[in-house]
Amino acid sequence: MKYYLKEEFLHDNNVKNAGNKARNDVEEIVKREGYQALVLSVDNWYEMSTVKAQLHKSKAFGQALDQLQQGDELLIQFPMLHHSFFTTHHVKKAQKKGVKVNFIIHDLEALRYVNVENFPLKHKIRIQIQESGLLAAADGIIAHNPIMKSVLVDKGIAEDKIVSLGIFDYLIPNFQEKTGLSKNQPIIVAGNLAQEKAGYLYSLPAEPAYNLYGVGSTRAELLRMRLTLAHSYLMSFLQPLRVVLDLSGMVIVLRHVVVFLVSIFAITTLIRHHFTWHQDSRLLFGNSQPYLTLCLRMAVGLQ
Repeated sequence: MKYYLKEEFLHDNNVKNAGNKARNDVEEIVKREGYQALVLSVDNWYEMSTVKAQLHKSKAFGQALDQLQQGDELLIQFPMLHHSFFTTHHVKKAQKKGVKVNFIIHDLEALRYVNVENFPLKHKIRIQIQESGLLAAADGIIAHNPIMKSVLVDKGIAEDKIVSLGIFDYLIPNFQEKTGLSKNQPIIVAGNLAQEKAGYLYSLPAEPAYNLYGVGSTRAELLRMRLTLAHSYLMSFLQPLRVVLDLSGMVIVLRHVVVFLVSIFAITTLIRHHFTWHQDSRLLFGNSQPYLTLCLRMAVGLQ
């Protein structure tokens, strides 16, 4: 029999993240291929001590693998959600009785955090155990691409048991392919909008327009993103405006008032027409104070 490990969530704070979308799609695809669910169900180990949580997850994983028989195949999505320091031991135990264990990789933390300074030692140890030990024990591995494959090979994992997937499948229910393609619509970015996950969103160009969907950013962060972008775009426009106003001989107070009003109008136009943020299907509008502060700074010529 062919099985896939179904790890049950008790506390899922990322339900609207692309991470769970990818895992759910994998489950749907393998079910279509005839795989059966091997359920790994755990209690709320988030509230347990470190030792108790490790033992609890280890016991639950061991009990799940005990259901497998010689000749069975198991597909595990990596990284595991309920990994313990004993996971590799249980995998090798299952292999000894004739079970093949394969992994499909979603993320390698060694790549995600390679440039993170002051990374906690306990996390480095966990990554070493999980990514080097567990993957080395696999019978087969599905990696993202040749680069990820080369990283795994550098870790000592046999090259002949790694295949590159390429572009990840993304299932769209009731998908209707468009016949007339156009580049005039906004670019849609869906997923985690947090700056540490998608930093490029905080320095987007003025064109084209963007629609952002997802979680991970607070209203304040999203507003700051919009205002930062608007500020950079408007400075190139306001500088010539100030020169014209200076040459006009207009009283300085009136000049500041004109720049202030133009700033309000221009920023509002930019935000409405170039940047749209959605979270929980609602448009996000932040606190008005930073918005007015930016306009006032522009009016008096501060940067």
